[in-house]
Amino acid sequence: MDCLDDATFAKLYDKVRRASFNDNKFDLLEVAGLGCYYSCEQTARMIKLFTFSDDQLKVLRLMAPRIIDPQNAIIIYNLFTFDSEKVKAGEIILRDSTR
Repeated sequence: MDCLDDATFAKLYDKVRRASFNDNKFDLLEVAGLGCYYSCEQTARMIKLFTFSDDQLKVLRLMAPRIIDPQNAIIIYNLFTFDSEKVKAGEIILRDSTR
């Protein structure tokens, strides 16, 4: 089980980045998640496209079940400013990441 290669991830990232509305971005991630796996680094890059922590956590919820390297989750935790957000992120990763 491998994560998306760099070229394929770059295409997905660009599509999400260019989508006009957050709902469209979430839809793209939801569809991509049907057949793709992600690294924590890729997940972190996608999360950074969103400004608000609620949206960032939603991205994490969509991608976490497909994360292949949860041992690298510190990359994701460090994106969040507040302890409460870090706790939520940790719960999502522990509950949902692929083992």
